[in-house]
Amino acid sequence: MNETYEMTHQLLMTFVVLGFFCGVFAAVFATRFFEVVHLHRLVTETVYRLLLLCSKLNEDLEFISQLKQTELENQNFDKNSRRNFRKVDDDIVKKWKNGVIMTLLNYSPEKFRYALNFTNWEEAMRTLDAQHKDKRGR
Repeated sequence: MNETYEMTHQLLMTFVVLGFFCGVFAAVFATRFFEVVHLHRLVTETVYRLLLLCSKLNEDLEFISQLKQTELENQNFDKNSRRNFRKVDDDIVKKWKNGVIMTLLNYSPEKFRYALNFTNWEEAMRTLDAQHKDKRGR
């Protein structure tokens, strides 16, 4: 039962051609896979930076509101008037914050919306906190 197999030139060429096409397919597949991974990281980083920018803008708005309250106090506005100004300012800022998030959600390309796993300001800030902790943890 000692059989030997002889590989013909035609059979050898078939294996070479099949190997070549398998290599091409694997290279194309690997390239596409790495493009998707890179794109995911790019989109996630962009969302992180946009949320960071929005949070910094919110801090600036809070600072301006504090300056306004101080100036109102210096101008001898009564406490009730200052409280009313503060309430109006807080309402405007709250609407602005949720408007920014809705604009971000509405105008982002559909294929990238997977990275926007929030629907309002509070969820967006929780997402920002989680991403910030992940970055510090690395």
